[in-house]
Amino acid sequence: MRLHRLAWPGLRAAAGRIVPAAGATSTGFPRQCARALAEELGRPLAEFPGGHSGFVLRPAAFAARLHDVLDQATGPAQDPAPTDPTGPRPRSDERQPPRSVAQP
Repeated sequence: MRLHRLAWPGLRAAAGRIVPAAGATSTGFPRQCARALAEELGRPLAEFPGGHSGFVLRPAAFAARLHDVLDQATGPAQDPAPTDPTGPRPRSDERQPPRSVAQP
């Protein structure tokens, strides 16, 4: 990993779509890499609950923070525009159970 050379021009060109992140209690090499990336791209370092495996040990807090970070980066999630000219399809929780079909 330490011998890998990053393609900085490409990363800088896409900096607006990159969210450098680290666990709040993470230390050592993973955090150093995330901080260096954030500094190089001029982006803030997003911190997530826990350490390197916060998504496993604190899934609800991690998911809430992920939603916050993505909303900040892209704006609040919205339902996609319908592509069907007859209108949007009902959401999965609004769909009716399948009707039984009479067998001959």
